[in-house]
Amino acid sequence: MRKNANFANHKYALRRILLINILKLKQLVSNLYHFAFGREVHTNGMNADGTMSVAAGDPTLSVTPLKGLEMLPDRIPCENSMLDISEYKQSENPLIFTVEGSSMSPEDISNGDKLLCRKVDTDVAKLIGKGKFVVIAVDKKYYESKNKELKFDYKLRHTLFRVPVGISIEQLIDSLKKITNSIFLEENQKNLEIKYNEAIGFYKDKKELMLSVTYRKGNLRYSFHPVDLIQYVAEYVLKEELTIIDFSQVAFVTTKSIFSEEYDHDLRWINNFLDAFIKEITSPVDDKKEDHSYEYVATQVIAEYIRSLGYDGICFNSSVGRGKSYVFFCGPNMEYSSDGYDYIDEYLWDTYPKLTYFTDWFDIQKLEYNYVFQDGVKYRVEKKIVLKDE
Repeated sequence: MRKNANFANHKYALRRILLINILKLKQLVSNLYHFAFGREVHTNGMNADGTMSVAAGDPTLSVTPLKGLEMLPDRIPCENSMLDISEYKQSENPLIFTVEGSSMSPEDISNGDKLLCRKVDTDVAKLIGKGKFVVIAVDKKYYESKNKELKFDYKLRHTLFRVPVGISIEQLIDSLKKITNSIFLEENQKNLEIKYNEAIGFYKDKKELMLSVTYRKGNLRYSFHPVDLIQYVAEYVLKEELTIIDFSQVAFVTTKSIFSEEYDHDLRWINNFLDAFIKEITSPVDDKKEDHSYEYVATQVIAEYIRSLGYDGICFNSSVGRGKSYVFFCGPNMEYSSDGYDYIDEYLWDTYPKLTYFTDWFDIQKLEYNYVFQDGVKYRVEKKIVLKDE
């Protein structure tokens, strides 16, 4: 299911132009809680939207969700029909999980996505093969042995195959070579050996372990789990809708009377600000200047504030011709660009939000080009992007 664009009325989006780093604020609160009570908040139990949280990454690290939690409808679009998900919502056992974390982004599962799952027992779990997204119950004893405190009760993994405990690392690598090319890399073989030795050392009494993969900073990582800890198998992945602010439309925010209880003094200047901001983002840069970087600073700051509110992009009138321009808050493809967030400390990787790669939202089928004239010069520009969902 691909994401569809919904346009939000922007007259309430900038009521308070107070630029704060929400992530750092949350981390500060978490640190204060940890300092005062000796532990951090455990992200378990039912969410406000009736879903359970599942960690896509390290279950001992807190994750900042990209958006708020909204209740799912009983029927949702699925390809060319409507999918009835009421049975998932009304089940006694939790069957809908909200993904928290970005470690599965290379597998096209992003932070904030919803998973519709089916419950599996141990007998069924023993039959699970390659290519399944599974929800695994976190082994509390394992993390207690590492002196790590859990933030989640469940974690998400992508299965490869079931491994009999006791086979040699050479046998394991040979088996993997038959189903995946990633194991041919020496780095992955070393990582696999470390994880395997650790797993068979801790789970000596288990006959079989599930080998699965996750990603850290875009790099593949292996993990082993007892098969009986697999609780759910994902059947559907729900992609949330895109919400953008449309600055191409003229908007006027009316203010209440100064004698009204709903009077907001900040709104007295909001229209002037909106007009100036729209003029700024629709004005072409001065080509006579060698350095254009500073011309984008103001709009980048406002755009970052809009992104922090949970919006996915903005729309505004084009500065080079008729039509509209769309800017979506997308990031690098972590499967191929592991240094896209090189400013983030490795140990805090899963606590920082990562921007979604654009192919998670759009399936571009064709690009059309057009020519425009500006100051007597002919330019070729993109005219239309045809998306698969259109």
